[in-house]
Amino acid sequence: MAGRNYHSIHDFASAIPNHLLLGSLLEHLCFVYESNPARSRMLFKVIGQRLAAMNLLSPLAISDEFSTVRLQHNRAFSELLHAASSSLQKEGLFQGQISRYISEFEEICRLGKGSYGKVFKVMNKLDGQYYAVKKILIKKVSKDDCMKVLREVKVLSSLQHVNVVGYHTAWLEHVQPAASEYLAAVHFHLMFYIQMQLCERSLKDWIFERNMKPKEELTSNCPYECVDADQTFKLLKQIVEGVEYIHSRGIMHRDLKPRNIFLHGQDCYVRIGDFGLACSDIIMDSRKNTTSSGSESAHTTGVGTFVYAAPEQLKGSHYDSKSDMYSIGVLALELFQPFGTEMERACTLESLRKGEIPDSFSQRWPVLTKYIKKLTNPDPSVRPTADQLLQSELFCNKDIVHGLQKRIEEQDEVIVQLRRQISQLQSS
Repeated sequence: MAGRNYHSIHDFASAIPNHLLLGSLLEHLCFVYESNPARSRMLFKVIGQRLAAMNLLSPLAISDEFSTVRLQHNRAFSELLHAASSSLQKEGLFQGQISRYISEFEEICRLGKGSYGKVFKVMNKLDGQYYAVKKILIKKVSKDDCMKVLREVKVLSSLQHVNVVGYHTAWLEHVQPAASEYLAAVHFHLMFYIQMQLCERSLKDWIFERNMKPKEELTSNCPYECVDADQTFKLLKQIVEGVEYIHSRGIMHRDLKPRNIFLHGQDCYVRIGDFGLACSDIIMDSRKNTTSSGSESAHTTGVGTFVYAAPEQLKGSHYDSKSDMYSIGVLALELFQPFGTEMERACTLESLRKGEIPDSFSQRWPVLTKYIKKLTNPDPSVRPTADQLLQSELFCNKDIVHGLQKRIEEQDEVIVQLRRQISQLQSS
């Protein structure tokens, strides 16, 4: 079956559930033959590997990542035998499916929803700790497609850095079929679960709170007074350090934006998360996108929110880690530029795509402006790498930047005092 030549992609994809079913039957048979769980599992692995070597069974069917699916199959086998003997209605066949998600976690609330699934706050019933679990509905179940998803998440789970959200584990389960589907064949839709470190506050929340600071708390009319330069530079540096580590592992984020960057603890330590999966073409789009499949490129078209996405991403052409650096340039402007309204934000960030930065920003942050222009240059080769940015004067000469800021603040205060004197002279 594994060595068969398929006439179409549809034929190939439809054969994969048969591989999984055969693997489940083999595991069930080994359990019946050998009651000792350890020996039964060893027998299953030996026979499965032999069949895979003979090209009769896909290695995917005996992998640990599909153990939950095989468990569901085995439970269904028992239900099927019982149903056949007692003439039960077909609707009852899958009611007893075992879900690792349901059995191990208590769902607290939904944290967010994006184009690649929904994220929930959950509590692990065993250790009592809170985690975030992302649910992704996979629309294809071919061997190559499933392995692509598993391989990518395994790479993400290997990331160990203080500025990257921790990925704990991942697994696959069947989606409960709709009642109407029992009348025909059962469809093998899979739900992909990713268990991650829980981070409830995003950089987007932090920016919103900063921008909405009550005006009575401010001592002048300067729009930049609400910007804490020390803290904001610290956040920007941690973002760049996280991205530098990700890139050093040969990974692109693809969707850097405030909503996907989280702040942990009282010190607001940066955690980068919610990576844009390169294999998004095999994932159900929860926003019901109507974009035709013919418009998708070899790289993931549509990954990356428009405002933060590099030009090459929006064009669907080849892109690399320099596309993430473009997003950092946009993030840097948004971090240091307070916005009073969403319209003001949208117009300013859209103008940045044309190389335009507010004059007041350029005067206050000259060094930062220089690097934002480099980072958002349409030519990726002009953009510095994360490592180059960390070694640049932007972070190495922070004292100079802060000195310039202090001088500007002093000049602003002098201007305010002079205006008051002029006003007093005019009134007298």
